[in-house]
Amino acid sequence: MEDTNLMKISLSKLRFFGQYGLYEVEKKWLGELELDLEVLIPAPHYMPMKLADTVDYQYIYDLAAQVFSKKEELIENLAYELLALLKIQIPQAIALKIQVYKKPILKGPNAAVSVCFSWNSRQSGDGFE
Repeated sequence: MEDTNLMKISLSKLRFFGQYGLYEVEKKWLGELELDLEVLIPAPHYMPMKLADTVDYQYIYDLAAQVFSKKEELIENLAYELLALLKIQIPQAIALKIQVYKKPILKGPNAAVSVCFSWNSRQSGDGFE
């Protein structure tokens, strides 16, 4: 069995503004979404690392910004589209986790709702224990 070191890269509390929502009132105003994402990749067995040994944070942000620049009724669609895009654009990824938060306009007190998608190429757990 091969010994594999893993590295988790996290981007937290990324904020995006756009027209997100199903209801008419949401379509009239810019809404705010917050994104947390994690990428699990194999870590090199040597130091010092170079950018080619990891994933460029700016590249991940740019992919997220591309997806979140679209009008969308359901945050589930945005989260899933980003997950699919990251699987293609970061082929060394072993696992991905994406959580999108929204402050919805609900009848009653609320802080936020969220949706979370995860993917693991190894298919046992989400890889983020």
